[in-house]
Amino acid sequence: MPQTIPLDLEELNRQVEFWDILVSENSKKRTGLTSGLIPVREYTGYSGMEAWLRWPDILARCDEVLDASELGAKMRGPGTQTTNAHPFALVCIPFGGWRALEELSAMGLTTQVDDVEDRVRFLMDYWIRWVEPWRGDGFRSCWDAADTLRTCDPEIISTLYEAAWPVDGDGGNRTARRFVAGLQQYLFLLYLDTRLGTGDTGPYPLPNGRHMIVREFSSLAQSWIPWSHVAADVPYQNLVVGLVFRPGIHNRVNDLSTTFSVPADNLAWLEAMSVFEPRPGGELAPVDREEMPEILATVKKAQADAYRLMNTWTFEEKVRNGTHVYFRGLMWPFTNMLGIDHEFDWSLPHPHTAETVWPIFAGGLPEQEDAEEVPFPMFPRLKGS
Repeated sequence: MPQTIPLDLEELNRQVEFWDILVSENSKKRTGLTSGLIPVREYTGYSGMEAWLRWPDILARCDEVLDASELGAKMRGPGTQTTNAHPFALVCIPFGGWRALEELSAMGLTTQVDDVEDRVRFLMDYWIRWVEPWRGDGFRSCWDAADTLRTCDPEIISTLYEAAWPVDGDGGNRTARRFVAGLQQYLFLLYLDTRLGTGDTGPYPLPNGRHMIVREFSSLAQSWIPWSHVAADVPYQNLVVGLVFRPGIHNRVNDLSTTFSVPADNLAWLEAMSVFEPRPGGELAPVDREEMPEILATVKKAQADAYRLMNTWTFEEKVRNGTHVYFRGLMWPFTNMLGIDHEFDWSLPHPHTAETVWPIFAGGLPEQEDAEEVPFPMFPRLKGS
């Protein structure tokens, strides 16, 4: 049986308060929830309710297969398709759904579930047990750890560092930029304007005042994403890039899977880089720098094909597909590693919200003149019985 952590009502509300701070502070650094192609507000809003209604059962099944603490330790390091967005989402996304159902039920549009406290307790308990061994530094968030995340063990950093080739002159820097930016832009589109396909860890200290940021690119080729058939020719599923920076740049990694830098253009300070393919069993296979142009060319073609395909989707299809990215994609590293992804029904929408709530989001929310501020406190508090 999973070894749970006792959390009484007072401690639960203290943890909810922590998440109010964490979400509020990270939201100040995010980009706005707008897109010219994908209705991001609609699918992020609705996916929270799907997560609140369904993730507890999915994670409970994961816990049956392997205790969260053991799974967290197993998901450390490159190649697991896990970024720091995943532990952030484990709580933030379903808690957003908790809040939304509270508000919608007050309007008479739906009803709240009757086991709210049990859901909050389980989600918080699972997150704590999973994230502590995954991070491995005694902290539970980048926010608490001064915006650092070091899930790659020292031998991995040594491998990435020793294989790094110099980024020489303007030409070398331009090649490196195009490669990193090209993969990042492609995955941003494939994941429907989210950063779930790209994640940074670091900074990792290196000799002579240098440091490394490790950037992972996940599900580049055909994968669990239903529309990823456009990427059938992309030669690698996942890539790990070691970015070596010379002294003088200040890089910090936050809980939204983003590196913030001073000066802002950190790639101008890039000294060397390496590219590896993570393989089963933890092996890292080096990718020759001569392959970079070919990889980038296939990615650019897949990106163009994906864009053309997405332009054929109806508004409702875009909301449904975006919800799929959040609802299923954030669970994918967990269910995939445990070999149980096939056990779950990933279809949308959930019967609890299908008739009254789904049409509101699938039809489009009212336009906003100004960017919406994140309320504080954002999440409800538990009152007990």
